[in-house]
Amino acid sequence: MQGANNGLRCWSVAFKDDIFHMWLEDKLTIKYAFEDKEEYLPEAINFYLRLKKNLEKSLAAIEKLHEPHKANMRKYRYSQSPPLLSKLVDPTILRLTQSEHNKGMASLGPFDVSNSESK
Repeated sequence: MQGANNGLRCWSVAFKDDIFHMWLEDKLTIKYAFEDKEEYLPEAINFYLRLKKNLEKSLAAIEKLHEPHKANMRKYRYSQSPPLLSKLVDPTILRLTQSEHNKGMASLGPFDVSNSESK
């Protein structure tokens, strides 16, 4: 989630081809004027319902990872500890601004994360 100016943005992150890809999943423009309530309320409710669905999907993915994690923790309990995530992943933080860096992204389309989940 990102709050910026008068809006909220919901981003997803997918790891494909050794690169983390960020995708704008949803956005909501917050309207403060009382006169806009009839237009804003349905938009806000739908945004939060979609956000709830995305959070449920994220939690389900985390739960899938939890069992192998517990098995690894048992495996390394009395021996060498598993490598730290910071040793396995070298994250590069790259700040992209939507207004400057989103040109041509729509033609790429979102990468299908469900294929990588089945492996």
